[in-house]
Amino acid sequence: MTLHEEQERVQRAVEHSLAGMKSDPWLTQRVLARAKGEEPVKKVSAALILVIALMLVTMAVGLAAGTGLLDYLFRGGAKPSARQRDLLQSVNAGHSAKGVSIAVTEALASSGRLSMGFSITADQPVWVHLLDVAVNEEDAPPQDTNVLNQFVGDPMSEGSRTVSGGLTCVLSQPIPADAHVKVRLALLVPAGEIVHKSDFSTEEELHKVIGQGKVFLTGDHGEFQVEYDRIAARNDPEQNAIYAQLEPYYAMERALTAEETREMKHLESMMYNMADLYVHYGNMRLLDDFTIDFVLNGDMENAIPLNRAESDGTPVHYGVRVEQAFIDAMGFTLRARLYPTGSWTEERIEQAASAFAFYDEERRPLRFQDMWVEKDSGGWQTDESGNRYTEICYRMPALESLPALVYAVPEGTGANAGPLWEDAFVLVPGGTVALREEAQ
Repeated sequence: MTLHEEQERVQRAVEHSLAGMKSDPWLTQRVLARAKGEEPVKKVSAALILVIALMLVTMAVGLAAGTGLLDYLFRGGAKPSARQRDLLQSVNAGHSAKGVSIAVTEALASSGRLSMGFSITADQPVWVHLLDVAVNEEDAPPQDTNVLNQFVGDPMSEGSRTVSGGLTCVLSQPIPADAHVKVRLALLVPAGEIVHKSDFSTEEELHKVIGQGKVFLTGDHGEFQVEYDRIAARNDPEQNAIYAQLEPYYAMERALTAEETREMKHLESMMYNMADLYVHYGNMRLLDDFTIDFVLNGDMENAIPLNRAESDGTPVHYGVRVEQAFIDAMGFTLRARLYPTGSWTEERIEQAASAFAFYDEERRPLRFQDMWVEKDSGGWQTDESGNRYTEICYRMPALESLPALVYAVPEGTGANAGPLWEDAFVLVPGGTVALREEAQ
């Protein structure tokens, strides 16, 4: 199925499931405000205008529970180190109302992430939806969860249900001492019968069930989480025309102040959440909307910054600028820009961006704990000097030992499979801290 066909299929499905609601995209905001006894605040700003304009043209809509935060983080099988256990902080902040109790029991903050342990009990079928997380009023986008954005336990069983698990969020900067954390959640309950999506074999049957007000066990009213990939649409004249029309809005975005940019990102997050609520949970009703907040000590972690060592090698086929690189007790993080300054095409750089591997000073693969891993790459942007680049971001698990240096190496494919050493760049630790003592 082509991208265009997939977009049309999604649009038809959305129109079917959102019948009668499409004309009022702000309905969720008013419902949430009424649930708290408030009137929604109407505020028009440059950031809001930009967000709405962008959303009107292109909008993407778009685990097993453990028994504690460490069980959630190390569900791959690795054992936490003593240093990692020392970072664990007791929280015990929560909310209890309308037959549902949710508590944040523990938290662990490292330089690049904030992880929280949850315990949830419900006496009825309830879907727990994460609206947003903020640290000192700055958005902390969720990276992974095995307990939120799903039903509490088995909603088709009788009696009370209790689950536990975790949530990990990405941080833009290290958490300071006495950081104020806010976790905003919405509780949704089915307005109709809960059914298994696997019981219906065709798309027409699924749409009929949605029209009858029934709710799928997954909470997903059709497979709507489609990624609109700019690269796939890059050579589509119609899509290119849309992006050309958006250029004035991109120019507005570049002209926003830092405060307006933060407001825009917050509004984007709210709008995506509203779209998610309606598209995925259109046959549910709002039970509760609340915020759990607590103070966290962010001074417990020592990170090792990694600096680019150009004297130890420069990639032959592309240019690179390291934006952020560090090692802490919970992981290894690298964020860098790749530039088409060599012989590689943009398409070849895209391929390389998604397939980096990491080696120590002896060119041996780095050994990571068996935990979660995240990498993100793709899409082209323009820097402050007008140069095009694509960004890579790797958030790897914790290292089993601290290397003297790190080789970041793109991996070849096919006949050139394996590390492409001539296109490696080198990262050197910028200091020594307690982590080094434990790693030895």
